[in-house]
Amino acid sequence: MKRYITKSPAKTRALARNIAENPKRPRPTQGATVLGLIGDLGAGKTTFIKSFIRSMGVKKRITSPTFLILRRFAINNKIFKNIFHVDAYRIKDEKDLRGINIRDVLKEPSNIVLVEWADRIKKVLPKETIWVKFKYGKERDEREITID
Repeated sequence: MKRYITKSPAKTRALARNIAENPKRPRPTQGATVLGLIGDLGAGKTTFIKSFIRSMGVKKRITSPTFLILRRFAINNKIFKNIFHVDAYRIKDEKDLRGINIRDVLKEPSNIVLVEWADRIKKVLPKETIWVKFKYGKERDEREITID
C-alpha cells in the first residue's frame, strides 16, 4: 500500500499523471486494468480521473458520466486501446449495470477502467482491482490518497 498527501488539486492531478504514465497491468488472462476510486463527495476522485485520462492522450472534453454511468475513450497506447470512466454514484446494486456491458469491458486486457464510487459495485469488479482511496486532509485542499 502506498500513501500520498496532496496539498492542492494541482498536486492530485500530478499524482494521477504519474500513475497514468506507469499503469500496472495484471496478467493478460485477468482482463482489464481496473482502478476503483472511493472516498467522500468532493474528495478528489473526479479531479484524479480527468487528469489520468488526459495523461493517456485524450484531447476532447472529459466530463463525469454521472447519468450515462460509463464513458469510453479510445487511446493510442502501446498496451491499452481504451480507457473507460465509470461513475457508480447512482448505482444501487449490480442490476443497475445491465445495459452497459460492464462485464465485457472488464474482460478485455486492452482496457483501463477507472471507477468512481467503486465500493457500490465491488462485487462486479475483479479481485485484482487497484483500490485508490481518497480522504480529506487537515487543511482545506489537502487530501490523503492511498493506493492498494
